[in-house]
Amino acid sequence: MLKKATTLQQDASATRADHVCTYELNKDGSVAVTESTHTVSRKSVNERTRQKKRVKRDTKTSAQRSQLRRRWLESCFNNFYDSGVNARRCAYFTGRFDHATTSVKVAQNRVKRWLDSLPFKVDAWTAVAEYDAGGTVHVHVLVKGSKSLLNHQTNYIHDVLMRYWTFGSSNSQKIYDLENLGRYMMMSDLSTAPDVKTAVRDDAQTKANFKRVEHLANVPETTKQRLKKAYRTAHIAKKKAIAKAKEKHNDKIMRKSYGQAHAVKVTGRFDDIWSYIADNGRFLGSTITRIINVDDFGQSHLVNIVKKDHYKLDIATQKVVQVVLDAVKQQQETAQETAVVA
Repeated sequence: MLKKATTLQQDASATRADHVCTYELNKDGSVAVTESTHTVSRKSVNERTRQKKRVKRDTKTSAQRSQLRRRWLESCFNNFYDSGVNARRCAYFTGRFDHATTSVKVAQNRVKRWLDSLPFKVDAWTAVAEYDAGGTVHVHVLVKGSKSLLNHQTNYIHDVLMRYWTFGSSNSQKIYDLENLGRYMMMSDLSTAPDVKTAVRDDAQTKANFKRVEHLANVPETTKQRLKKAYRTAHIAKKKAIAKAKEKHNDKIMRKSYGQAHAVKVTGRFDDIWSYIADNGRFLGSTITRIINVDDFGQSHLVNIVKKDHYKLDIATQKVVQVVLDAVKQQQETAQETAVVA
């Protein structure tokens, strides 16, 4: 059993310039400098205590889940666009897998690998993995690329997203109505969902009704819109029913990834960066966390000591640190890629 004991330190920094530290700069100008001392390796601790890993269940109430959904929708509104020039660098992407995938974790990992492989910088993304009627997983992803995409043709982002998705079939399109799209991806209250068999049948029937009259010239437009709305309603009801059926076996109906890049983080020994932050930033205080493992016999073993300094930077200092950390991170990534090729 791991226990954490944290102490606060207000007068002096806990980290040292000549030690290996992790520097994390947030967009609000706050900086965290973290130094970690691994007293005992995790493998040794596990061998010593012989503790079994336990699966944590999600015990969120429906009210808490509703709050998470609202926060997710707010995140969509703050990071993506469905109109204006910036809408050209945003996309709604759906990806499926050639081989039946039933693990949400596997789907998440593949999405991250796919995003890392894209030839342009991704400013923000968020993904939802959900189950279809057959019990396999597919993903919906909202992507916002960098402003460099505005220099390309309109469909460039969609062509690239689909070309780099190598796991199966895919589709990418412009975001037309962000609010309705967000609610479609997150669904609403699951308690109103019908059983799966009824929902799938209704979805197929309403879809057939709409497709039958969609391209007929002698059918009034109001009738087409009414059938289209009925089809959309039945389709969302089917998604709810599938999610509710999965809820009986797994409290985590779906998992979402908030992929907005809010911070830059690098690790290493950088005396000059440490000194610059300490000299030009406003020191807020330090925390020292001691992580202790208690074995089956009640003996305590010190596993790790984590020291963290917190600073606040003004705009000018933040820009300087941002440029330096970006350069260091790029250099580290280049060195790592060179080592892999070699």
